[in-house]
Amino acid sequence: MKNNNPKISVIIPTYNRAQVLSRAIQSVLKQTFNDFELIIVDDGSSDNTDEIVKEYIKKDNRIKYIKHDVNKGGNKARNTGINNSLGDYITFLDSDDEYLPNNLEERYKIRQKISNDYGVIYNQNLKKTNIGKKIIPKKAIKKNESIIKYLFINQGELQTNTLFINKKVLIKNNIYFDENLKRHQDWDFTIRLKDVTNFYFLNKYLSIWNAENENDRVSKQKDYSASFQLIEKFKEKFKKEKNVLANFYYFLGIRHLEIEKRKKARTLFIKSIKNKPSFKNIFLYLSTFLGSSWTKLLFKINFYKKRGLFKLKMKTKL
Repeated sequence: MKNNNPKISVIIPTYNRAQVLSRAIQSVLKQTFNDFELIIVDDGSSDNTDEIVKEYIKKDNRIKYIKHDVNKGGNKARNTGINNSLGDYITFLDSDDEYLPNNLEERYKIRQKISNDYGVIYNQNLKKTNIGKKIIPKKAIKKNESIIKYLFINQGELQTNTLFINKKVLIKNNIYFDENLKRHQDWDFTIRLKDVTNFYFLNKYLSIWNAENENDRVSKQKDYSASFQLIEKFKEKFKKEKNVLANFYYFLGIRHLEIEKRKKARTLFIKSIKNKPSFKNIFLYLSTFLGSSWTKLLFKINFYKKRGLFKLKMKTKL
C-alpha cells in the first residue's frame, strides 16, 4: 500500500537526463530511512525518461511521477513537486546528483533533536568537478552573519540538494521557487528562507554534487539578466554588503569581457570599483580599453593557471 503520510518528500526535477536519472533514483531508493515518497517531476522531456521512471514505479510504490506537457523550467518543476508533496519535510535532489545511503536518516534524526526554531537543516556536499573534489560548505553561517555575505563571500555553497525543510515553513510564508528567474534559483530561494527561519548546519557530507560539466554549462550561458534580477530583487541586502556587491559586479564584468561586450564590462567594473576598489577591478577596468588581443591573453593565462586575477572569494559560478 502506498503511504499517504510519509515523513519526507524527496523531489527530483528532471529534463532530458535519462542517461543519469537512474543513478539519482537508486540513491534515494537505497536510503536507510524508508518513510519517504519520491516525487519525480519530468519537465517535458523528449527522451525516454518516462520509460525509465515507469520501470522503477513497478518495483516501488513510493515513487510519484508527474510530467509537464512542455518544458517550463526547473523552478516550475520544483514548485510542482512541493504542491504535490505529502511529507512533513521537503528535500530536493537534482537528477544528475546523488544521496549517500544515510542521507535521510541523518537529517531526520537531527530534526527530532533540535528546536522547531530551525526550519531548515543543511548538510555538506561532496562536489565533484573536472579539476577535482571538495567538500562544501566548510562552515556554518554565523549567528549575526548576513546570508548574502555567507553565500557570496564566505563560500557558503548551499545547493538545493543540501536543504531539508519543514514544509510548514514554506506553506506559512508562501515560499516557492521564483519562476521568473532563469538562473540563481537556489540563491534566491535560500535568501528568502533565511528571512523567515533559522538554519541548522549538519557538518557532514551526505550528498554528491556531480558538477564535472559545470564549466561547460556556464560557458554556454551568455544571458546574465538573472544576475541583475537577483541584485535588484535584494538590493537593500546588497547595499549593506558593499564587498559582496563589488565582487558580484566584478564577476559579471569578467563574464561580459569574455564575450567581448567591452562597454558593458567597463560599466560593471566601474560599479565594482565604486563599491570597493581593488587592484583587480581597477586593472580589469583599464583592460577594457586595450583591445580583444589583450583580453584573450588574460583569459588564456587564467585558463592555464586557474587562479590569480580571476580567483574570487565568491567561488560560486554566476
